[in-house]
Amino acid sequence: MNPDGSHIRQVTHPPKGWHDDSPVWSPDGERLAFHREAYDGSDSRIMVVNPETGDTRSVTQCTGLCLQDTEPAFSPDGDSLSFHRYRGPVETVMAVNDEIWIVGIDGSDPHQVTNVDSKPPDAIEEQGSAFSPNGKMLAFDRVRKEGSRYLSHAVFVQLIGSPEDAHQLTPWEMNCQDHPEFSPDGKLLLFRCLPEGEEGPSNLYLVHPDGTGLHQLTDAPANKQYLGSSFSEAEGWITVGRTAGYGGDGNEVVGVFNDPAFRDVVTCGRGFDRVFADKKDTIARDCERMADSGPEYVRLGESIPESFWEGLHPQF
Repeated sequence: MNPDGSHIRQVTHPPKGWHDDSPVWSPDGERLAFHREAYDGSDSRIMVVNPETGDTRSVTQCTGLCLQDTEPAFSPDGDSLSFHRYRGPVETVMAVNDEIWIVGIDGSDPHQVTNVDSKPPDAIEEQGSAFSPNGKMLAFDRVRKEGSRYLSHAVFVQLIGSPEDAHQLTPWEMNCQDHPEFSPDGKLLLFRCLPEGEEGPSNLYLVHPDGTGLHQLTDAPANKQYLGSSFSEAEGWITVGRTAGYGGDGNEVVGVFNDPAFRDVVTCGRGFDRVFADKKDTIARDCERMADSGPEYVRLGESIPESFWEGLHPQF
């Protein structure tokens, strides 16, 4: 669909008994990768579709010890995909080994790139991967677990090909997760943390890939959680979903201005296509004009400290 919500159309057509999930755009905007799975969990695969022509093909085949392939992510050149693979043999999916794999977009050379020496059932799981803009690193969510029970999450990065050098960026007690993503210039990672679990507050955080500068970006209560988030390619904006209670539809855009006078977080519930401005007061007026019920301009949390911005591009 278009950013304003218009022209919604279906682009995949799974066979009866199957469903499609986890779509991601290729860097050139010409393909979508997604996860297709049988409703009974008996089979799954990573697939690619051309949304204009409808041409669809499989990239992975989940056979042998493979139980599920999911969560695809494109490399910057569009030639490869990282994905999350569940492996057995065990009686339940929750007790299997889970790692990040990489495969060519043509299905060639599928290979494991994280936790390569583990044997199921393992005490950790890896999911939600993302390539760095230069294609040399992966960020991912590592989970500590006990049998089928998840204990806590943390964000890790590693050089592709060096799983032994995976570097932990967030402490386990912060429970940071949900598809960490690199900023377009590669100098930041964005993710959410749930230190009190799923029923507690869920807020966005930023950190540098070397682990420095961990900073809470939002400060919402438990009943208004932040959900998935993503950097825009320009304008210094982040798109994010929230639970009901914010804006007309519970969704919004968060902007972070890398300017000494405007380094605050601002949100606008609806009509966000018209609030890409360089002044907070302009955004406030636009939000007030377009929101269904009064102004939706808010400042969330404290201004980001000066030290956080040192060495960064003027807008990430």
